[in-house]
Amino acid sequence: MHGSRTATSVVWKSKRRTIFCRPSLGSWDTQSKMASQPRARLLATTEGWNPYDLVNSQTYGALHRNRTNILEEVQMSGQYHCAASVRITVIANISIEFEAIRATVDAEITKLTEARKRTSDEEAYKRRRKDVEQHYDRLKSSGKWKIFPNLAQFRQLPIIKILQSKSSTTTGVAGDLQKSQLVAELLQDDLRKWGESARTALTATLGFPEWKSASKKKLHPVDRLTAQFRCKKCAPKDRQVYEEGCLDFAGACAHVCLRPDMDKTIRERWTPDQFEKDDKVHMALLCVARFIHLML
Repeated sequence: MHGSRTATSVVWKSKRRTIFCRPSLGSWDTQSKMASQPRARLLATTEGWNPYDLVNSQTYGALHRNRTNILEEVQMSGQYHCAASVRITVIANISIEFEAIRATVDAEITKLTEARKRTSDEEAYKRRRKDVEQHYDRLKSSGKWKIFPNLAQFRQLPIIKILQSKSSTTTGVAGDLQKSQLVAELLQDDLRKWGESARTALTATLGFPEWKSASKKKLHPVDRLTAQFRCKKCAPKDRQVYEEGCLDFAGACAHVCLRPDMDKTIRERWTPDQFEKDDKVHMALLCVARFIHLML
């Protein structure tokens, strides 16, 4: 009998702990964590902030985590009888302490918001630049344009600069470049103007400033076989650095400097005055042309 009563008592106590203690542990732990989230949302809504930013701000985030940890420590210590009073005290303390840190939290959230906007703007800008580069490759490979600038100069065309500097952070510019008739016409006009400017400048480099002719039988100086250029930036000292050799007019327009010791920005920068007439190649081609003429 005595052994039976002892066994029954142990079973009853075990069941009692299962019924009353274990659910209390889980429910209070969950409730304390869940209670802190609505509190943060309420404060964020009241102040006009993003709840995520509020919880992740340095000052309020530390307070938020500290108070949540206190609740968990009280629950884990077994002091269930004082859990409700601790919860009320903690929430009250948060409200009181928040008044003292409101200005600091506002400044921290402002920094978080600005940093997120900068990141978003940078990603959108990279996307627009990528769209422009892909469109550049399509146009260049189409063969429609005999004279075409390098990518760096293409980005400087007025319509392309406008598209790349758009303030939208949600869309790229691929649609505008491929589907907009207005953009296509503006881009065509910009490319035409750029080509005319390059033609005028490099004609002067060949020794024909202000060249004009009404004759249809005379080739423009830059279109002649003897019109050959070399980049002064590529080989200021050593001819071996100049990997491409001489350049015709189209090659000069699309040229990108090849020197590995040169900064990328300087290499990609294109100006007409970086080219000079390749006199040696010019004279060699001129002699060949005269020889062929004599043989005819």
